[in-house]
Order: sequence, then structure tokens, then C-alpha cells
Amino acid sequence: MKRSTGILLITIIALAFHQGLWAQERPALKQTVKRAQEQTSAAKANLKVRVSEYWKAVIAGNPDKAYDCVEPSAQNRENRSRFVSGMSKFQFIRYEIKGISIKGDEASVTVRREFKIAPGVIPLDPGLLHQTLTDRWVKVKGKWYAAYNRPVLPFSGNRRKRPAPSVSIPKQDTRKRGGEKKKESQK
Repeated sequence: MKRSTGILLITIIALAFHQGLWAQERPALKQTVKRAQEQTSAAKANLKVRVSEYWKAVIAGNPDKAYDCVEPSAQNRENRSRFVSGMSKFQFIRYEIKGISIKGDEASVTVRREFKIAPGVIPLDPGLLHQTLTDRWVKVKGKWYAAYNRPVLPFSGNRRKRPAPSVSIPKQDTRKRGGEKKKESQK
């Protein structure tokens, strides 16, 4: 019995010592975690402001201002003209930032947007469309920019390694009318 009592006493003393040290470290750990959370919140807030600048320019029909939000290494005359040309095919109505994920100097921003296709771009008018997609943003010299490979526009045919965006197209009645069915059955 004395041996087990001794082991129990040593275990209790070791645990008490460990808890005492942990208690001393805990405020510093909490402070570090709090600082990291504040930095992440500040980075998300800065990125959200930048994404909003971009989308407000897009909705206002100001492609030059929107293009200023594209990463500097991709800004050149060819990309600018492609960007402006691509934007002219759509009328963006509204956007909503659905999520932001930051890892270092890169971020993924999920945006839901509503838009119409400009008249004459396609032969029919599908009305108001909704699309949710995730764009990559990069931080360059402390400022966030949209990563640019090619314009990310609905139905643009871009062959990029990313999940296909979801687009909601209003359903149309494609059923044939009764008279058309009779004509086909008579043939």
C-alpha cells in the first residue's frame, strides 16, 4: 500500500506542477491566438473592401476601374482589351460575397452574382441569370488583386482548372402543343 500511495503522490505533484506551468503559459497562448484571429479578421476585411471595389466597378459598367483591381503582373494592353470586351457582353446587376478563405498571400472568394446577357450576344434572352463562383485573389505589396489568367465570364469557354460555376437559367416550356403532336403522328 505504501508503494502505490507514493506513486499516487508523485503523480499528483507532477500534475499539479504541470497545471501550474500550463496556467502560466495559457495567457500568452490566448494572446497569440487572439492576435492571429485579429490579423485574419483584418485581412478578410481588407480583402472584402477590395472585392467590393471590383464588383461595384463591374456593376457600374466601369471596366477600367475594375481592371485596376487585377493583379499588376497581368495588366497589359492585350489583357485589358480582352477584359473590356468580355465585360461588354454582360450587364451585371448585383453581387453578394458568400465566403472568403485566406492562406498567406492567396485567397479564395466565393461570389454570387446576378446578370443579364447583353442584347445581340446570343439569339435568345434568358432573362436574369444567377451564378456562384470562386475566384482567386492574391496579395501584392500589401494590396489584394484579382488573379488573372483570362476573363472569368459566364459562358466564355475558358478552359481553366477550376470547378464549373453554377448558373441558374429560367426553365422554359419545351413541350409541344397538341396540334403539333397530331401532325407528327399522321406522318
